[in-house]
Amino acid sequence: MTVNSQAYELACAWFRQWRDYHDGSDPLPWLRYSPLSAKAGEEFIQHILRQGAMLDPVNRLWLIAAAREGSTDAQKVLGDIIIHCDGRGIALPHDLMTYDAEVHAGLIRPHSAPGPRRKGKLLRDQFIAMGVELLVERFGPAADVQGGARMAGTNDHTTPITLLAARDLVVETLLSPPWAEQLIIKWLYQRRVGWQYEMVKGQPAPGRTLEQEAEALWAQPTRVLVDWQESYACRVTVYRKDTGCLKPACRVTVIGIRVVRENIERELAQMPSALLESVAAGNQSRPPPRPAPSPSSSETPRASLLPVQEASARQASTACDPAWPSAEQLGIVKATKQKTILRKWSDLCRRYPNIYNADKVRAGEVSGRRLAQQVGDIDPGSARTFLRALRGWLEQQS
Repeated sequence: MTVNSQAYELACAWFRQWRDYHDGSDPLPWLRYSPLSAKAGEEFIQHILRQGAMLDPVNRLWLIAAAREGSTDAQKVLGDIIIHCDGRGIALPHDLMTYDAEVHAGLIRPHSAPGPRRKGKLLRDQFIAMGVELLVERFGPAADVQGGARMAGTNDHTTPITLLAARDLVVETLLSPPWAEQLIIKWLYQRRVGWQYEMVKGQPAPGRTLEQEAEALWAQPTRVLVDWQESYACRVTVYRKDTGCLKPACRVTVIGIRVVRENIERELAQMPSALLESVAAGNQSRPPPRPAPSPSSSETPRASLLPVQEASARQASTACDPAWPSAEQLGIVKATKQKTILRKWSDLCRRYPNIYNADKVRAGEVSGRRLAQQVGDIDPGSARTFLRALRGWLEQQS
């Protein structure tokens, strides 16, 4: 017999025992019925109300107010208290005397609100939770919980990573957070990257479940709002028409998204090097247009000299920059965000030599906000702290 069959047999025995439970001699009225029945839940609520009204006059006043609003439970409890006092010859308090007069005058009427009766499910839900706890203690938690789901492309041999880690993995190749985010969403839309989630909540579209909405999360990428830092995504499921335009009415939120690292690495390896170079070049500012050559000038010598001039300028720009320090030299070994900036600092200096260089850092002319935006997922405060540490190191070297 497998573990699942044993757990199933134990669950059936547990709920069968309480379904057939009946003890009419128990002094507590809510224990005379099966705890899985609606009658037991109603009797339990009335017992709690009765005990509260007998212990404190303020609770009794709240109960009278609820009875006047039409609560059938409050009306039954107050009626039992009045009968109990009359049978024992106990004088009624003034509030109960007033309430009893209102009942005889026909001013107190029951009112049943529409919707499910949650009081009838109170004890039932508690015993269901106790049964689940019994199964977990006996057999351990299930491998796949109800709130999560394993999607296509994931198995026991893959490495699930967060959305932020996936973006950083792509950024190491493309050096552009916006491009990395677009590529990851495109791969998820095309089902080329496997993913899974921990939980989904919200309101699905009519006729659909939350699980179906989660599986179709990337079906319309333009309608998905992704939080890369917290690794969750939202998608609107129902729109409503308001003053001539559509506004979101219902949405679902998929929490704890994980993607397969191996799929990301495979897609990056399949991208041609020319495309990667064009993507990286697209992040740089375009050079100003060159003036048209005069007819008298010779174009062939001019074209042959341009690569030599660009090479010499590139060598001069790299020669003026020192060898950048390590995290230990800057004292940022435990600062994760500043180490991220340091890893990408050399690439930024090569791409933007007029913005990021040693002279600009010494003069304090490098913007921490701009540096944080170009690195991605770095707050300006961490960028400014990194620049201060780098400026101090450069001053020590000079």
